[in-house]
Amino acid sequence: MKLLDVSHHKIVRLILWGGIALAMLFPLTRSVDWNQVILREWISRVEELARGPFRLFPTVQTYIDSGIRDNALNSNLFFVLPALLLRVTGSISMAYRMTMFFIQGGTIVFAKLFFDACFGETESWAVLLGAFLYLTCPYRWFLAFSQGDLSMLMGWTLLPLYAWAVLRLSTAEKHVWRYVILGAVILAGIGYAHFVLFGTAILLTCLWGAFGKRLTALLLPICGCILFMPGLHQLWLLAFSDRYDVWDLVGYTIMPKGYLLGDYLNVYAFRESHPGMGLGLMAGLGTVIWYRFVDSKKNDKDAMGFFSWAAVLLWLLSFRVFPWEWLQRLGRPFLKLVGAIGTPATFWGLACGCLCVPAGRALGMLIEDLSGKKS
Repeated sequence: MKLLDVSHHKIVRLILWGGIALAMLFPLTRSVDWNQVILREWISRVEELARGPFRLFPTVQTYIDSGIRDNALNSNLFFVLPALLLRVTGSISMAYRMTMFFIQGGTIVFAKLFFDACFGETESWAVLLGAFLYLTCPYRWFLAFSQGDLSMLMGWTLLPLYAWAVLRLSTAEKHVWRYVILGAVILAGIGYAHFVLFGTAILLTCLWGAFGKRLTALLLPICGCILFMPGLHQLWLLAFSDRYDVWDLVGYTIMPKGYLLGDYLNVYAFRESHPGMGLGLMAGLGTVIWYRFVDSKKNDKDAMGFFSWAAVLLWLLSFRVFPWEWLQRLGRPFLKLVGAIGTPATFWGLACGCLCVPAGRALGMLIEDLSGKKS
């Protein structure tokens, strides 16, 4: 029995595209709370770049002015756009709104490109739903509009584009080096945005290449590290010199900032900077479990299984009982590098990003099954 017909399909698609349009336009309509702590760093960096000259990494004075330490290792590369907008418009508020608008637009374009590579034209519902879930992911929304963390947000924008390059490289029979170069450039861009996302992307790429016997994918971390050499130099200085000791990263434990079990079930109202998975991902995860254990539909997509297990791995890293303190006791370099991560909550956000793949496909399969045929 069909519960959804063609007219219902049109309504659902209209709702999804309407939600995407509202998410893109939201930065242009909301008022900005300039008292947010992270925005002081944003303003300090943008104003420094607008005055010139360009510096790949911010000066110490910038951090003294802003009082921020968590993003000390992130570059200025993606602050160039708001700096140019500031020079053109003369308004820091307009520069902020326009930057967030472009980020929202880039995120949905790159996410749809990635989900197209995952599922193809035959599963259009999975593509649309996966991109929608990624754009509206509560943790990403928290980064964009509760923290205004441009560094982390740009990394989230580039991650689906990088995943697209990895998938294309894994299946390419020719023009392999084209995808290697493109993927390495994107990976380096993620590194210049946020080094934690860079390290996580390398870890998942190595797992994808090693366990799937896709050895060409292992070229991306090598080439990406070469392009990210200035950033790796900053990490070296952090671990083996006293340059960044002024930020009190030594002795900084991150375990108390991890998630408790109840935190994972939050939606958009959350405490202690711990967004949950949201209603969309909850519905998608429930549908995944239904198809896996009740309806017994076989998972015939490599990406589905990989991103599901990647989400489990990242979830474990975000848990408050994960032994980060044990790693920090291995020596002073580990103490400072782990402390520079800031919060294990970052890994839960990335786990939600990975969950968008199986959740999007499961919800797409549900719509197709309710329709009695492929959309």
